[in-house]
Amino acid sequence: MNKKAKVENHKDKNHKDKGTENKTKEAILDSALKIFLAKGYEGTSVWMILEDAGVVTGSFYHFFKSKEDVFKNVVERFLIQYQKQFAAIAADNTHSLIERLDLFMDAIEWNANRYFDQLQADQLHWTIQYALHKRTLQALVFRLNDILNNRIFDFPLDPEGFKLFRKLIL
Repeated sequence: MNKKAKVENHKDKNHKDKGTENKTKEAILDSALKIFLAKGYEGTSVWMILEDAGVVTGSFYHFFKSKEDVFKNVVERFLIQYQKQFAAIAADNTHSLIERLDLFMDAIEWNANRYFDQLQADQLHWTIQYALHKRTLQALVFRLNDILNNRIFDFPLDPEGFKLFRKLIL
C-alpha cells in the first residue's frame, strides 16, 4: 500500500471511530437522561445507565469521570435547547428592544408551561427539577443581560429609569 493510501485509510478509520464514539456517547446520554428523569440522581447508578445504553463500563469512563459528570452533561444537553432559543432572541436585531423583551418573556412563559406540565405528570425527579431550575435561571439572566447591554441606546427610559428597570429584573 502506498503512502497516500495509508494516510487515506487512517483518515477513514479515525472518521469512523469518531462517528462510533459519538453514537456511544449519545446513547449513554440518552439513557442517562431517561433514567435520571425517572429515578432521580440518587436512584440512578452507572450500571443502570450502561445496561440501558447497551455499552460496557470502559465506554462510560472513556467519556465521563463519574455519575456526577454524566449528570452535568445531561443537564447541560437538556438546557441547550433553551439557551439556543434565548440566544437567538438576544441576537435578533430586527426587533426593537421592547419587542425582544416581549419575545423573551413569551419564550420563558412557554418553557415554564412545558416544564410545569412535566412536573404535574411526575416526569421530573426533584434532583432534576433543582438542577434545571438553577441552570435555567442562570441562562435567563445571562441572555436578558445580553439583550439589555446590546440595546441600551434604544431603551425608551432615561438612564436612571433604565438602571432601575435593570435592577428590578436582574
